[in-house]
Amino acid sequence: MGLCQGGPKEIGLNGIFSIGDNMIKNILRKTLPLVALVGIACGGSGTIGDERSSCASDADCKGDRVCVEGICSDSKDNSPTSNVDQNPPELCCGKFIYTNYSNFTQLFQFDLDTKIEKELTNYPPSTTGYSIEEMAVSSDYSTLVLSISNSGCDAPFYLVRSDGQLISERRFNRTNWTGCLEDIRSLNLLSDNQTIVAAANNLPVLAFRLGPDSVLREFPFLGETQHGRLVVSPQDDIYYVCTINGQISLCSMDAEGGSQKVIGLLDVKGFIGRMYWLGDTDQILMANGNLPTSERYFIIDPQTARTTPLSAQMGRSPEYSEIIVSPRGNSFLFYDRGYYLSLVGIPSGLEVEIEKNDFPDCDNSCLRPLAGVWIP
Repeated sequence: MGLCQGGPKEIGLNGIFSIGDNMIKNILRKTLPLVALVGIACGGSGTIGDERSSCASDADCKGDRVCVEGICSDSKDNSPTSNVDQNPPELCCGKFIYTNYSNFTQLFQFDLDTKIEKELTNYPPSTTGYSIEEMAVSSDYSTLVLSISNSGCDAPFYLVRSDGQLISERRFNRTNWTGCLEDIRSLNLLSDNQTIVAAANNLPVLAFRLGPDSVLREFPFLGETQHGRLVVSPQDDIYYVCTINGQISLCSMDAEGGSQKVIGLLDVKGFIGRMYWLGDTDQILMANGNLPTSERYFIIDPQTARTTPLSAQMGRSPEYSEIIVSPRGNSFLFYDRGYYLSLVGIPSGLEVEIEKNDFPDCDNSCLRPLAGVWIP
């Protein structure tokens, strides 16, 4: 263990040795003050207990300290913009895959390193003419799941590789449920790269999982109202928005629909929008509708339900609630009404407009994505 791991702890010398060893005791008495100095250098106070102790809420902190990201800190550190990188976000690294605002049946891939766009043609909707309704990517970025709108009750899902090559088609077995799966509002893929977790806007099924056996299993929900919004962590924990006693809250369950719990109240307003898992940060981004741009985006701590508004430095807002989040979760792309593509930093909220000459080989399609995913 390194010197800076953990805080100083009180050690009883007689508790260490069952028999008195005066030589060792004398050595420890001379060196323990150095341990205290190391504690101070590593951010401790040099006393028993660390002032920057862990916390779940402000009530766990002493004095005027507040709880910031699980650590008791001075109140001046509680500003959402403190310690935030104010450098403009950079559009680099990886590829994003998207469907075009002009044609929902096409799937494109744009390489951010080579700046070359190509149309993916190996997946079924490119030949059937059905529209791509939603898409999501697995936590290891190897597999995409597409929900298809075909104006019928038996619309399939497709699992495809990131190059557009078909892996499998997934239809649910209608013997155990006879409703229509329409208007998919949240689409996710579990870490097995096989099991689809989704929420729909129709009843009686609001959220469900669809595994390789093609059996549709409905998820139970807490609360009197659900919003058809959910997101899955890389560990397959499912987080969703629910209403408990008239109050909007964040709830969670495991991948089987068990271990249901209410995490806490959500300080959000407006139309409950889409939820996105923010890569390496282990946080959730919610994009709410019917609000000014400065109030539309919230970062949610999935452990406490604490919300932090995304710093309002955005000049425009997405035409739709769909955004494309980077793999690291430190930026997202969106398309607005003026046929512009913008990149927004997380959590700074700094916005950079993507110019046409940044994408010289695209035929405007990559400047007008409707829904998509970003892969490393």
